[in-house]
Amino acid sequence: MFIWNGKKLSKARKEKGMTIHDLAYEFHKRKVEITPQAISLWETNKTTPTFVNVIYLCQILGKDMWYFTKRVNPKRRR
Repeated sequence: MFIWNGKKLSKARKEKGMTIHDLAYEFHKRKVEITPQAISLWETNKTTPTFVNVIYLCQILGKDMWYFTKRVNPKRRR
């Protein structure tokens, strides 16, 4: 199973030299209204972006979708 990893979003954004406001503006240029507050929630794993927004993040930050996820092993049922 894979889950969202907000720390990777924060790292990729900072590697590009972008602020949260810069990233929100990049969404705005694509006619997608994402607030800096929403991005902050994604980065702190309090909420998860939609699949479409993950695709935009990949385009903006130059990463593939798997970069923003982490693998977890669910407990086996016996």
